[in-house]
Amino acid sequence: NSEQEIQTLLFAFEHIARRLVSDASTEWEKRVKMGESRDKAWNGVTVKMNRAARVYTRLFIAHSFHRRVISSPPSIRSVLTDLLSLHLHYECVDMSHHLLHDGHCTGDQIKYLKKRLYEDLAKIRPNAVSLVDSFDLTDRQLNSVLGRRDGNVYEALFEWAKNSELNYTDELPAFRHIKEMMEENRS
Repeated sequence: NSEQEIQTLLFAFEHIARRLVSDASTEWEKRVKMGESRDKAWNGVTVKMNRAARVYTRLFIAHSFHRRVISSPPSIRSVLTDLLSLHLHYECVDMSHHLLHDGHCTGDQIKYLKKRLYEDLAKIRPNAVSLVDSFDLTDRQLNSVLGRRDGNVYEALFEWAKNSELNYTDELPAFRHIKEMMEENRS
């Protein structure tokens, strides 16, 4: 069942966020007990707190996405569920090291998540252009050679490359400075 798998993925996501907050809190308490001032201990765990905050932000986005999907009209719920599944599989694969760290998931379970991620991509791929088109963005707004309405991707990519300032010379502008530094260091 798709909803059951989504709930499992959200739970795994929540597990990561809780553990990261717990790790930062435990580290802060340990530092204070070892005699550091509260401020110094706080500064000592800011990297861990930042990591936890970023994961919580990603979790908030995932929960918000899920709430919007389940409250969406039935006519679009299926495609939104596919996108949510892709998003959650991607996020869990991206953070799989956290799931493996404390044994919340096994290597085989992570392989399964990766397999499902690629299945989601394959399922969404035929509708990808239509999904992007549903936002009604112009080619100019997309600022992408690849996301063209006319379908002339390769011709546009070739034109873009020809007109790129990187192709005006045989040497990139920064190379002159690098070359100078290399020559100075040889002496």
